[in-house]
Amino acid sequence: MFELTDREFDAILQLNAEYRQSFFLNKTVENQELFIIIQEEGPFLLEDKAEDDAEIATILPLWCHERLAAFYIEKAGIENAKVQKVTVSAFNKNWVPMLAENNILLGFMPIEGSDFTVDDPKPFSEK
Repeated sequence: MFELTDREFDAILQLNAEYRQSFFLNKTVENQELFIIIQEEGPFLLEDKAEDDAEIATILPLWCHERLAAFYIEKAGIENAKVQKVTVSAFNKNWVPMLAENNILLGFMPIEGSDFTVDDPKPFSEK
């Protein structure tokens, strides 16, 4: 895991959704790991209603650093949750097919109270 200073942490929180996604992708490929939130019943998932409220998308939020995921848990008040590291190799092999099969989207570094980008699940580059 890369070192994340307080200054960098604060700067990341100020980035817009597109820049956070770009930062996530760069750091994930560079460090070959990502972070998710786990609860007793499994991975923490978000639901997003379409503007017409007809469709609900299920989203797996991802972060490039443990501290950012822990901050989300704290700010969102998620009970009985912990951060779990997943290697890019394991994510590509085990998670991507399951997420695609269940129509679960990826959410890139959400910050409580701010927009974030989503995309279809696809493998990340492996070094």
